[in-house]
Amino acid sequence: MGAGNHSTSKQTCECNADLKDTFFCATCGRIQEVAIESPFSFFDLKDAYQIDLDYLRKRYLLLQRKLHPDRFVLALDKDKELSAQYTARLNWAYRILNDPFSRADYLLSNIDADISVEDLQDQMMRQEKLEQLSTTEDLKRFYKDTQQEQNALEDKLSLAFNKKDKLTAKKYLIQIKYFRKLSIGIENKINKKCD
Repeated sequence: MGAGNHSTSKQTCECNADLKDTFFCATCGRIQEVAIESPFSFFDLKDAYQIDLDYLRKRYLLLQRKLHPDRFVLALDKDKELSAQYTARLNWAYRILNDPFSRADYLLSNIDADISVEDLQDQMMRQEKLEQLSTTEDLKRFYKDTQQEQNALEDKLSLAFNKKDKLTAKKYLIQIKYFRKLSIGIENKINKKCD
């Protein structure tokens, strides 16, 4: 599926078999120390915004079964420790990759971008509007409009990634984060009205 991004930290297993790019020795089956460089490397995926989520889920379940600490109850302490470490890292990697915003945030973490004055003013205006709205009907309408605008930004984010324009993608991601936060604020206000 993808280019394997993880590399083994040693060249041979304790059984003296040559190691390939895997968590387990192909000869004796022992768990091996593998340097995991990114969440993508756990799943043999290239670092990319667009990924095959079905493949990700299947690979996650497979690795979860193979690496789970319950399978290492009678193993050496070193193997138990590796299993626990890999399972924790596997869950971390899956959470990042399974959510498109977390995935985008990870991919764009080294890109610096500031919010524009216009976007900041827009955010302030929307926050003021939220504070002024008092009826559940108005709040629900505002929520729907907010979701539509967020969906449009998500489409723009995807296009920016397709064009390999990381700076523009980062700017859209910043806006999406605001819209997600605003949506939560609207939901909270609606829930308070319903209580």
